[in-house]
Amino acid sequence: MQSVPISSRSRIILLALSMGCLASLPGCAGLVVTGGGVTGVAAAQERSLERGAKDIAIASELRSMYLQTQFDELFLSVSVLVVEGRILLTGTVDTEDIRTKAFELATQTEGAEQVMNEIQVAPGYGMTTRLNDTWISTEIRARLLAALGADQIDFWTTTHDSVVYLVGIAENEAEVQQVTDVARNVKGVKKVVNYIILRDDPRRLPATDG
Repeated sequence: MQSVPISSRSRIILLALSMGCLASLPGCAGLVVTGGGVTGVAAAQERSLERGAKDIAIASELRSMYLQTQFDELFLSVSVLVVEGRILLTGTVDTEDIRTKAFELATQTEGAEQVMNEIQVAPGYGMTTRLNDTWISTEIRARLLAALGADQIDFWTTTHDSVVYLVGIAENEAEVQQVTDVARNVKGVKKVVNYIILRDDPRRLPATDG
C-alpha cells in the first residue's frame, strides 16, 4: 500500500482528532483511544506513570504508522487502545487486506506485547451508529463509577457497532463478572467481549514496571 499525501484539510482533521484524544485522557491513566469515534473510560490505579507513558508511546507510534500508510482506511477507520502493551484494535474497514495490514503494523510496533484484532470488515460506519456507540460507552462509564467508585476503576471500554470491548485489570473473578454485568445491562448493547485479566495474571509480568 502506498502512503497517502496529507492535504491541508486532512491536517486540520488530524489536529482535531488529536485534541479529542488528549481531552479523553483521564489524569495519569495513560489511556489511549483514537480514531473511529470510540470513547474510553479509565481511572487506572494499577499502572505506574512510566507504564502509562509507554502505552501512550505505543499507541502514538501505531497511529503514526496508520497515518503514513493509509489515512482514510487505517487512521480514520481503526481505533487503538493500549493497556500494559496489550493493543486492542476496533473499527470497520472495507476489505480483509486492510484488516490484516492494521494487525501487521500493530505487531511491528515497539513495545507491543499482544494484539487483539477486533476490526470488522463491513459496509461503512455511519454517524448514527458512531453516536450510539459513544452514548453506550459514556453510560457504562457512569455506571462503573457509581458501582465501583473512581478509586477502584481499573478498566477501559470501547464500543463499536453496539459491541462493547472491555480491557483492564481486576482483583478477582467476581470483579470481572461485576464489570461485565454492568456493560451487558446497558441499553442497546448487543454483545460484551471481555479482555480483562486478573491482577496476578502472568501476562502482565513482561509489561509491568520493575
